[in-house]
Amino acid sequence: MTPLLGDVLDTLRARVEKAVTDPLVHGLAAWFELAGPMLAPDRPAVWRYQHVAALALAGGDDDDLFLEGLDWLRECRFFKAGVPPGFEADPLAMLAVGIGLSRLLDHPARSWLASLARQAFALEQDSWRQALLLGTLRVIGEAVDWDPAASELAVALEGRGFDDLEPMLRDRAFSTVLKLQHHDERAVVQLMALEHILALAGTIDIHRPSVEDVVAILRGVPAALKRWPWEDSPKTKKKGVTAQKWDLQVEDHVQALLYAVLRPVFTDIDDEEYLKSLGHKRPRTDFVVPSLRLVIEVKFLRKATQGARAAVIEGVSADTGLYLNDGTDFDRMVAFVWDDTGSVHHHAELVDGLRRLPGVIDAVVVSRPGSWRRATEECEFQKT
Repeated sequence: MTPLLGDVLDTLRARVEKAVTDPLVHGLAAWFELAGPMLAPDRPAVWRYQHVAALALAGGDDDDLFLEGLDWLRECRFFKAGVPPGFEADPLAMLAVGIGLSRLLDHPARSWLASLARQAFALEQDSWRQALLLGTLRVIGEAVDWDPAASELAVALEGRGFDDLEPMLRDRAFSTVLKLQHHDERAVVQLMALEHILALAGTIDIHRPSVEDVVAILRGVPAALKRWPWEDSPKTKKKGVTAQKWDLQVEDHVQALLYAVLRPVFTDIDDEEYLKSLGHKRPRTDFVVPSLRLVIEVKFLRKATQGARAAVIEGVSADTGLYLNDGTDFDRMVAFVWDDTGSVHHHAELVDGLRRLPGVIDAVVVSRPGSWRRATEECEFQKT
C-alpha cells in the first residue's frame, strides 16, 4: 500500500469516527462493520420516522420493535400537498429502513418502500441523495442501473454481497474517494468502498510478503479489533465464564497484539531483539523482520498534548540512530503509535512528522476504540 492510500484511509477513518455521533450514520457504519454496534433506541412515546430508521439499523433482537415502528410508518401519508416532507425527503432514513427490510425476506413492506423510493428519486436533483435512493432499492432486492455518480455506494454494497460490478464502476469509485471531498454518511460509504477495493486487489503474497504488506496489516488493526472482547456481560451463562475487557494499558500489551497479527505472515519476525552494542549501550528493538531489513517500533501515546506527540517523534528519532546504522543489519523502520487518547484530529500531523525522520519509511497511528471505556472513565462520564 502506498503512503497516499494510507493517508486516504487514515483521513476517512478519522472522518467516520467523528460522523458516528449521528445515530443513523453510526448505524450505517456498524452495518458496514466499520464501527461497533449501536444501541437500539427504546420504544418511543410518540413514533417518528427517525426511530424506525434507527431500529432498522440496530438489527438482531430489536426486529420486533422495528416491525412495530414499520407498521406505524406504513400508515403515514407521504408526498401530501401542503404538508412538510419527512421520511420521503430523507434518503438516508429510507436506506436504513431498506437495510432493515433486507433481513426480512418477502416482507410486503418491500414493495411499499420501493414505490416511495422511486417517487422520491423522480423528484430529487442531488446526485448523492439519488444514490442513496438507488441503494434503498438495491438492498430490498430491486434491480438498479447504477449511475457513475453512485459508484461509491454501489461498490460499498458490493462489499456487503450485493451485485458483482464492472471494474469500470470500481475505478470510478476509487477516483472519487481519493478526492476526499465528503463527510458524514458519505465518508462511511467511501471508507467501505475503498476497503472493499483494496481487499479485491489481494496485495499480500503470503510467500513473498513486503514492507508494504507490513504497513497494510498494521493499518488494518482497527478492523482486526472488531471481535476483540470488551463485554459488559458474559457471552454465555456457563459456570465460571465472566465478562472480559481485554484492555491495552501499556506498550507491552500493544506489542502482544501486533505480534499476533504479524507473526502468521512474517515468520521470521522477532520481538525484543538485541542488536550489536554501540559503545556501552546495547539497543533492543520492539520487532525486527530480518528478511526485509526492517525494524518496527511501537510507541504508546498516553496524553493528548502537543508535548506528548513531540516526545513520540523524538523517541522514534532516537531509535533510528540506534537501530539503523552501519553496525546493524537493518536500514529502515516503520513506526506504530497506539493513541490511547483518541485524538484522531492530530493523527495526520503525527504521521507526517514521523515520516520525515531519516530511515522511517512509513508510520501508522491507531486510536484506542471509543467504545472501550475504562471504569474510571465511566464514572467521569456519569458525573458530567
